[in-house]
Amino acid sequence: MYDKVNIESYVNTESSIPKRNGLLSFWWLMLIVSIPSAVFGVYADITKIAILPLVAILSFWIIYLLVNADSKKMNYILFLGVFSIFISISFLIAAYKIAVIEINVSGNYVLLIIFVYFLSIILGILNTFRLIRKGYYKKQRKIENPIGMIFASGLFGLGIGRLLLAKISQDIVVAVLVIGLIFLGFLFSMGTHNLLKYYLAKKHKCAL
Repeated sequence: MYDKVNIESYVNTESSIPKRNGLLSFWWLMLIVSIPSAVFGVYADITKIAILPLVAILSFWIIYLLVNADSKKMNYILFLGVFSIFISISFLIAAYKIAVIEINVSGNYVLLIIFVYFLSIILGILNTFRLIRKGYYKKQRKIENPIGMIFASGLFGLGIGRLLLAKISQDIVVAVLVIGLIFLGFLFSMGTHNLLKYYLAKKHKCAL
């Protein structure tokens, strides 16, 4: 059993970054990652149909949260969970599109990445439950700034630019790019714990 105080401590744990700055950063990240991964490369027609409407929905959602800054925290928590899934999958799609241009990607590798992706999310959820049970969030009411992940994306882009300027072989550049995009996809998937937070807040009627 989980103590309600522990659950409420987890639900009320938040980032120290101002909400407005975070939303604007998420919006820019979505534009520079999700739209290119939808429009360009293999299966562009399919991904445009699937991703571009979601980009529009999330964009309007961000605008709504910006305009209604005093809206319930529950709305923001739900947005963070949905956005994390969307942007992490966008990174994985981008990695796949780049990889298949240069090599014949086996379906087994795709299935392996999908399996590991969902496994990492499940393990993350189980670890969150473990921390809740131990009362970890009673002591830590602020989490690491999520914008650090966006900065990581920017640094990764700069690193790729340096590789191109250094005239390294295209195979190496593609390999580094694909591995880096997969890493960022897994990194952003960590934000899906907000869906768990939303669920627990609703289930236990936590005060926010």
